[in-house]
Amino acid sequence: MASKPNYDPFKLLIDVQKLLRSKGLDPQPVDGVDRVSLARNLLQAYGIESVAQPESVLDLDGHAGYNRRIHGD
Repeated sequence: MASKPNYDPFKLLIDVQKLLRSKGLDPQPVDGVDRVSLARNLLQAYGIESVAQPESVLDLDGHAGYNRRIHGD
């Protein structure tokens, strides 16, 4: 049996932001909206399994990414 295609919902969000920016739009996250769940739903609607890569959900850089976003370090 062939495996179901899969895609990382976090990567989908990044890909969509890049696409929208290339179209001259400025996508901004909205407080209270769970974008990851929406991305998972979109993938499911196209018959694609939502599979997050470990680096998408684990802290592999010791909070360096967080510090850059919050403190500009």
